[in-house]
Amino acid sequence: MTLPSIIYGIFLLSVVGLYWSMPLPRLRLWFMWVASLVFYASLQVQYLPLMLAIALVTFFIGKALTAPLDWRIPEEKWQAAEQTWDRRRAWILGLGVGLNVLLLLLFKYLTPTLELIGLVAAQNQWLAQQDELLSSLIIPLGIS
Repeated sequence: MTLPSIIYGIFLLSVVGLYWSMPLPRLRLWFMWVASLVFYASLQVQYLPLMLAIALVTFFIGKALTAPLDWRIPEEKWQAAEQTWDRRRAWILGLGVGLNVLLLLLFKYLTPTLELIGLVAAQNQWLAQQDELLSSLIIPLGIS
């Protein structure tokens, strides 16, 4: 199922209709997660484990970002603890964004960049074979 197709249009309309018919917000979130996995699996099922892994990593990074500061800290140490926690949150946020952007860059821009600087040549057989595989991921990861 590709974006400019009738099947995708039907899939999109059914997902939107089912999404708005669900009463619970939590159920809507799970439904959207499953629908996006179905969409990406319809493009290339071999990357479904990668999608699941990055979704889980991103989820746990989000949970770490929203974890509350320990409230049992004495008042005089509160400000220092809060500054430490803010630095930790900034580091976790950078890690999460960095991992997702790195994944996108590896799949979308690695081969064209290497070709541009001349590292992908006929003698480098492995990267030349991967070009077709990597170029087929441009639309799904570009939309991400």
